[in-house]
Amino acid sequence: MSNQSLVRLLPLLLVLLVAVCPLARALDVGANPPAYLNEKFRADWRQKPLAQVLDELSAWIERPVTRSVAVVSLETRTVTLVDEHKIPLRETLELFERTQQLHLTAEPLRLRVETAEDYRNRRRRLVDLNLRDYGTFFIAKDSPAPGLGWLADYTGGGLALFSEPANAAKSPEAEDIIDRLRVKEHHGGMELRGNGNIYISVTPEEEAETRTTLLEMYRTMVRRTDWRITFGTLPVAEAPAGGLMARPAAVAIVARLSASHSLTLSSMNGNIVNAATRLDRAQVSDASVVANHLDPNVEVLAMGKGASLRALSGFRCTWIGFTLSWADPLPDGPVATLRSSAKHSSPPEDATVTLKKDEAGPVTATVSAAPVPQGQPGESLSLTQPALWLWQPRGECYLPTGSAMVFVADHPAGRAIIVLEETTP
Repeated sequence: MSNQSLVRLLPLLLVLLVAVCPLARALDVGANPPAYLNEKFRADWRQKPLAQVLDELSAWIERPVTRSVAVVSLETRTVTLVDEHKIPLRETLELFERTQQLHLTAEPLRLRVETAEDYRNRRRRLVDLNLRDYGTFFIAKDSPAPGLGWLADYTGGGLALFSEPANAAKSPEAEDIIDRLRVKEHHGGMELRGNGNIYISVTPEEEAETRTTLLEMYRTMVRRTDWRITFGTLPVAEAPAGGLMARPAAVAIVARLSASHSLTLSSMNGNIVNAATRLDRAQVSDASVVANHLDPNVEVLAMGKGASLRALSGFRCTWIGFTLSWADPLPDGPVATLRSSAKHSSPPEDATVTLKKDEAGPVTATVSAAPVPQGQPGESLSLTQPALWLWQPRGECYLPTGSAMVFVADHPAGRAIIVLEETTP
């Protein structure tokens, strides 16, 4: 095929390219399109310099063709565009614009030719964006719950729950948001001024895109996640293996649990939430001699079930950091006897100690001192050592969508089961 044939086919190929490209941009015109766009014109540019092509267009439409500085630097570029018949000038300019990667603006008194960057810069304006309009500085802070568990050091250890993680969720800083916008958006410049105001040079389209990005960031920060943590027991033979499993299988396990109890949690994305059922038990842990009498030291044992959870939603999975607690009372342990050194001819009265009042009413503990026969030294106090079954799984993991986490441990009733599942609609 000769070069001349290729030249004839080039306009047809360009037309086909435009036809199959639905995103191709039309010629930029105002509210009242100039009349010269509808006049018939036949392009016959075979390797012509861009400067000569623009001069011919100016002579034909009898109006000046203004050129941006960047276009002037490209005027030595050659243009090839040949029409077999006369067609409306609008169609010719659209083909010319797309093949040369230029931006043409048809105005009644002139034809403006710019590069895409020049066009964007001309339309940009300075916009003041207040980040408070998008909840930037009003993200809820973490509020860790109080400790749940047995903290007395009877067995050389204890249960401490809900210590605040080092990576606690924080409101994003304005600088972080600017960095995100700089990576995601195209704009003519951005500057942080005052306390949370961003001044950005954008076109109307870029402004709308930037506001959409800020709104998406806000929706991500306040996205709600719902969770259910179920505690229960199963016989050893019926207990499953722990780990990740499909949620329907986890729901089937929950339905078989004995003495099951569930905690439900709901939080914003990335914030820590807590829930617990707590039963306080007063316990005399020790006694000291005061004025030749035994003065009991009363402590409170916290029993029950609790959960602390931080969830961060992602694409098809959720990152979770969790601390779970399960404290069950067991039959009391051995009895220890404490005795004072003083002699008393009459038995002391029972001592009643009232602890801090809570929603369930005051918690009281009564200590009975057994009478001591005449002539034997001091008072005696029998202390029963407490016994608790304690379990505190904690950690972090990625939970795929539609999955649940199952924890299994030995329990006096068989196997202790904890099922952690997301219930977000």
